[in-house]
Amino acid sequence: MLLSRTFISFFIFGLINNVLYVVILTAAHDLVPPTTPKSIVLLADILPAFLLKLCLPLFVNKSVSNNDGVDSKRQSVGLGINYPLRLAMIVVLSSVGIILTSLPVPLFIVLGGVVLASLSSGLGETTFLQLSHYYSNDGSNNTLKSTNVAIHGWSSGTGGAGLVGAGLVLVFTTIIKVPIDWVLRFCALMPLFHLWVFFGYLPVPTLNVSSSYSVNEDEEGLIDDIDNCGSHGNSTLVENPTMVDINIETDEILAHSKNGFFAILLPKIRQYFFIYMLPLSVVYFAEYVINQGVAPTMLFPLHQTPFTTFRDSYVAYGTIYQVGVFISRSSGSVIRLKNLYLLGLLQVINLAICILQSIFMFMPSIWIVFIIILYEGLLGGAGYVNTFMSVSEEVQSNEREFALGCVGISDSFGIVMAAGISLWLEPTLCHFQVDSGRDWCTLK
Repeated sequence: MLLSRTFISFFIFGLINNVLYVVILTAAHDLVPPTTPKSIVLLADILPAFLLKLCLPLFVNKSVSNNDGVDSKRQSVGLGINYPLRLAMIVVLSSVGIILTSLPVPLFIVLGGVVLASLSSGLGETTFLQLSHYYSNDGSNNTLKSTNVAIHGWSSGTGGAGLVGAGLVLVFTTIIKVPIDWVLRFCALMPLFHLWVFFGYLPVPTLNVSSSYSVNEDEEGLIDDIDNCGSHGNSTLVENPTMVDINIETDEILAHSKNGFFAILLPKIRQYFFIYMLPLSVVYFAEYVINQGVAPTMLFPLHQTPFTTFRDSYVAYGTIYQVGVFISRSSGSVIRLKNLYLLGLLQVINLAICILQSIFMFMPSIWIVFIIILYEGLLGGAGYVNTFMSVSEEVQSNEREFALGCVGISDSFGIVMAAGISLWLEPTLCHFQVDSGRDWCTLK
């Protein structure tokens, strides 16, 4: 029962955390004027999250011992942040941000709302990935299995968010013709589900504690008090991230931050860079250049499409892409791909094909483009889930929380780079098309 509740909880976390991000990107054509690069929305939607995730891996609720093994002399890996506090920030930022995007206000205010939603998304991704570390032991000897359940749930939820978010925009704006501002206001209510899941449904976590970790007497008493409550049956509570904080002396933290704090952190980050972070960044860079820099220009005459406006093609591309992401992210337990660099190479080839299509329009039908976009989503989702599955399988449990937070930076880094390139690429492709007699990219 613990595993199924863990999976469902992290599925909902992933779904709600990412759905607003997807809605904003899918509605980018409606949020900015036709001649404004859609990647400006992507940049506002990802850059704050990226900067936030650069810092958050430092804020982990754990410590490691000195090489001499003396527990009383602990080196800080990060400064503990309370998970309920993070959750409250996630809910407020996302709801306020999405409401601002729905208002008839100047573009800079709309982009400000996108920034708030981005901060929420970045905080949420790092928080929930780190939280999954606390579900690395279900009371049995198979710690890997339970970790995979949490990661599977999160990955499936984030993939589902893409499908739900893009599907909402497609169905309500393209088919039912509901104004986009009403769709956005409806989505602003979704973050409230975080509160119900975290406080009312998520099981109490169990965690293997490494030999380098020791709790003090106050913590032992607090753990005993929590365990005696028995709020979730027979779960073996070792550490509850919602209630237990590790006491670290402020003077020790300040001294350590000056003398050796980053000397410890940088080698830890470096060991994950080439194995996990770089290939995931390449996958995300290529796919988001396609989505925001090339897809707005991969257009056909309306009589050759099933749509009545050109913006509908952009929304359809986003929805089909998310279908592919959902399929591949949900298949991580069935299909495991260890070669992460191969996924990046295939996505770069996909990007080259899409750019050639935008320039030369050699594909005779939009339906072929639909297949290419679906394939793009499959590669992107596979890159995400297989990277985090590899981390959960290969990184030691006492380092896994920090590793997940670090690797969570790489997708955002790739997207930030893609947004910067797309600010130049989309107008360049559009101008080329206009000079060639195709002005569809300038129309709604």
